This record gives sequence, structure tokens and C-alpha cells, in this order.
Amino acid sequence: MKVFWGWRIVASGFTIQFLQSWLLTQAFGAYFAVFSEERGWSKTALSGAAALQSMEAALLGPVLGWISDRFGTQGMIRAGIICFGAGFMVLSQIDSLTGFYAAFIVMALGTSLCGFFPLNVALIMWFERQRARALSSMQIGMALGGLALPAVAWALATWGWRATAFASGIVIIVLCLPLSLAIRRRPEDIGEVMDGAGLEGVPPVV
Repeated sequence: MKVFWGWRIVASGFTIQFLQSWLLTQAFGAYFAVFSEERGWSKTALSGAAALQSMEAALLGPVLGWISDRFGTQGMIRAGIICFGAGFMVLSQIDSLTGFYAAFIVMALGTSLCGFFPLNVALIMWFERQRARALSSMQIGMALGGLALPAVAWALATWGWRATAFASGIVIIVLCLPLSLAIRRRPEDIGEVMDGAGLEGVPPVV
């Protein structure tokens, strides 16, 4: 039985969100503790990066919406993955608080381009009757990211933050970039229709 292409997009979005949650959102506290102890940077100085991410997301929102409407999200998501991974590689080389902020800005830009909003926009173009199921399945990746946090904590303690950050960047690009190639703009572009209606084993949309 042929698998509806939309479910491949769900799997791709699941993995991308899992890695975002695991390596950045949930792991930020672990990096926070390491930088505070090793570099002596204050909690106030470090926490400003989180506020900066929220500000960047708010400023980019209208731009991302325009790009999505005009060109689709597939190119945006691929660019975001590269930016997100590169941000971790930049983080592995920093020696100052300014460098930390610069790396975090790059990572935040990447997560905006390949995160919640563009992935959801990409998915809703493929599902109507099964949209809630598809969106909730993809979001499980974000929730499960926290379960893998101990692996980051272990890596930070075993290999140090520079090696952990660089390896995280490699993992993001190597795993997510090929997966993102499954993201297409519309079902019609590959000869399918919403929800896979008409495929063997898939009931028609009523």
C-alpha cells in the first residue's frame, strides 16, 4: 500500500522538532549552568539570550508569513536547518559573552526558519480531514525532546561544552537536512491530493 506523502512530512517535522527541543530548548539550562560556572557569567546576562529569541521570533513573524504565502516553506525550512546547526558550531568556538549572544542569535534565527510556524504551515497544506491528527503527531517530537536531555548533560560532563555544541550542529545538519527534502509545497505538485484521498487503503474525503 502506498503511503500518503503527507505522513512523510509529519515524520520529518517530528524529527526536526525533537532535535530543536532536545538540543536547544531543553538543553539551554544545562549550557546555562556550565557557562555560569566555567566563565563566571551572571544568570542575568545569560538569561537575556532567551528574551532575545522571543523578540527575534516576534519581529520575524510577519516576514515568515509573507515568504510562506509567496514561495512556500520548504526552502525556508532547509535554510533554517543549516542556520540552526551552524549556530551550534559557532557556539563551540566562542570565548566571550558577546560571542555567546552572536551564536544564540544565529541559532534563534535557524529555529524561527525551521520551527513551529513553518512546519505547521507546511503540514496544513497536505491535510484537511486528518489535520488535527497530523499536527498533534508532529508536535509529539517537541514534547519528547525533554526525555533525551540526560544525554546532553552527560555529553557536557564527559566531552565538554565545545565538543558537545559542535557535535550538536553536525547532528542537526546531517539528520534534518535530508529529511527536509520530503517537505513539498502542495500535494498537487507530486500528483496527490489532500489526505491522500484516492490512494489504496485511504478513504475519500467527504
